[in-house]
Amino acid sequence: MKVYVYPADLEGCGYYRLIWPSIVLRAAGHDVKIVSPRHPNRVVGTPDGAGNLVSINAPSDADVMVFQRVASKMMLQAIPIWRANGIAVVTDIDDDFARVHQANPAWLALHPTSGGNTDEYDWNTAHRIAQAVTLVTVSTDALLRRYASPERGVILHNCIPAKALEIPHVESPNAIGWGGTVRSHPDDPQVTGSAMARLQREGFKFTIVGPPRKVKETFNLDEEPIATGTVPLHRWIHELGRLAVGIAPLNDTAFNEAKSWLKMLEYAAAGVPCVASPRAEYRKLHARGVGLLADSPRDWYRHSKKLLTDDVRRYEMSEAGRAAVASLTIEDNAWRWWEAWERALVIQRGMLPAQRSTRTQV
Repeated sequence: MKVYVYPADLEGCGYYRLIWPSIVLRAAGHDVKIVSPRHPNRVVGTPDGAGNLVSINAPSDADVMVFQRVASKMMLQAIPIWRANGIAVVTDIDDDFARVHQANPAWLALHPTSGGNTDEYDWNTAHRIAQAVTLVTVSTDALLRRYASPERGVILHNCIPAKALEIPHVESPNAIGWGGTVRSHPDDPQVTGSAMARLQREGFKFTIVGPPRKVKETFNLDEEPIATGTVPLHRWIHELGRLAVGIAPLNDTAFNEAKSWLKMLEYAAAGVPCVASPRAEYRKLHARGVGLLADSPRDWYRHSKKLLTDDVRRYEMSEAGRAAVASLTIEDNAWRWWEAWERALVIQRGMLPAQRSTRTQV
């Protein structure tokens, strides 16, 4: 089976969801080719005079083509052409496009009737694409419910590179912080209320692993936080590992109901005990022994203060977190990606009836 993988970007989303699993699969002997988003002829189509697609390029030896976060009308027209030629088409989705917050730049880009979007991309098209492809892969249960039936969808939970677990956790004393940006989380920091400001006033170092823009306002701080600025992906876990305590706030919204456990997973991999909102996927990691859950500003303050001041508890939770996610490495779970792509080919070419995998999910 020859698989062509088309990541949406060369940032965290592209690497976690497609690039890193593909690299592991290639090393194991599977025939996987990664097509960079920067490739000049990645996907090229030919329209007729009315603008309807009549042909679309595809590798001559492709059995499966895997795309990510697709919302293009051209792609919606291309999928039936590829499938008519026996190519299984997979789309990977890791966010609920239609429920993104209006302050997030993605809302303007993907809203079907907003003045800021291009005609080519919108979240309704993304949903239609999910119905048109052979198989949909997602990162959470909620996304599967929203984009595909169990017969046409597979949950591939986010995993971490094994080397992340080997990076020494060397914390900065009294540093509590958040790895993220207000730009993509406009309504999430507010769930902590005044807890971070209170800790900051007590002498703890509130730190942002990321840019500081609007952090002071959204976290209700008295002073600007310490901030790393933008961090390249290869340094991300290293910078998270400098925190003594990490926080993962998510507001109780329909969009966040479908968010993956990645942030909490990254903290655990870095050896950073964390406090997180009780969203669905975070509750799953917490049940495995990762972090503490906070559902009110009082909880955010109480749990954070306890971890910051109790060295033994902080160490125990650091060790427990890393142990809990040791089985959630990309190296140990890349077979799930290959199995999903095999299933897509089975469905596409009708070799066997579509069926759910019998192997245990993460």
